[in-house]
Amino acid sequence: MTKNGHFITNSCFAALTYWSNENGWFALGVIAGALAPDYLEITFRNPFSKNGYSRTIPHRTITHWWPLWLILWYYAPPLEQWVAYVFLASFGVSLYIGQLIAGYAVGGIIHLICDAFSPSGIPTYLPFSATRIGAGLYTTGKNEWRIVMPMAILSGLFLYSQNTFVISQFLPSRWVQTILQLIT
Repeated sequence: MTKNGHFITNSCFAALTYWSNENGWFALGVIAGALAPDYLEITFRNPFSKNGYSRTIPHRTITHWWPLWLILWYYAPPLEQWVAYVFLASFGVSLYIGQLIAGYAVGGIIHLICDAFSPSGIPTYLPFSATRIGAGLYTTGKNEWRIVMPMAILSGLFLYSQNTFVISQFLPSRWVQTILQLIT
């Protein structure tokens, strides 16, 4: 999936999480983690490679291994306590760093789920093994709408169903009643 596809799917999920529990730090972490498995591979310029770039870590190996992201998500609360103790204790400021880390991990997990629908897939048991989970629903840059559009439509419908009062502030009440009658 392209960067835009990952960003759109994670943004939809972040909007859902923000509107459902109003946790902005978690939603921000989800958006920040949208491209994390790809940019953690550390791309650098290499004039001797075919496209002029190389990666420190091969693509879709350790950074796309699902157990690491689940571990990060599970240990987000203890990490919050450690970061608060080590870095924030001298400032007396309490940030929601655990929610941000958990959101970042969930953003990475959503990235992996989207990549699992591509033909090349993601590693299953070991990060450098040839065994992969791949559904072949789309190829990168082509037919990504099969993943992106359902996520966008479902999140939009959910947000609309939960927040019809927001729309009623901008439209005359007669219009809102007509639209709601047509939908239901």
